Amino acid sequence: MQQIPLIRIFTLLTGLIFSITCIAADIPPSDQENLAAEQTFIYRMLDEFPTLDPQLNEDSEGFDVLRDLFEGLFNQDSTGKLAPGVAKDFKSTNNNRTFTFLLRNDARWSNGDPVTAHDFVYAWRRALDPEPASPYSWYISLATVSNADDIIA
Repeated sequence: MQQIPLIRIFTLLTGLIFSITCIAADIPPSDQENLAAEQTFIYRMLDEFPTLDPQLNEDSEGFDVLRDLFEGLFNQDSTGKLAPGVAKDFKSTNNNRTFTFLLRNDARWSNGDPVTAHDFVYAWRRALDPEPASPYSWYISLATVSNADDIIA
């Protein structure tokens, strides 16, 4: 009885799997496919996270959801470099101690209200406020935000 070398079996299986994926990728979507009137996206998670509050969440699964729900001043592109988010541009002055962000005109909340600079000021102040007890408030004092220690105290 002749034995087939293991490398030959591996090569055949790899070729078969590759061929099947190529065939599946060539199936065009149906033009006559009826979609549901209400489109719903279901996001499966392994565990429930404790909060949707970005300043209180400490859970990695929660961060995944929050990253999908909220857009920051900047995002990352496919190579990991900074890309515009809500801020379409910025400038720094005072030896990179002062930053001014120019927000996109089309940035909106889910209810249609425009995103404003006040929304970001509120978020920074809230992060420093001892009332919600943000676990990240001490990071801001490390970033040398003016008066951060006075607000945390």
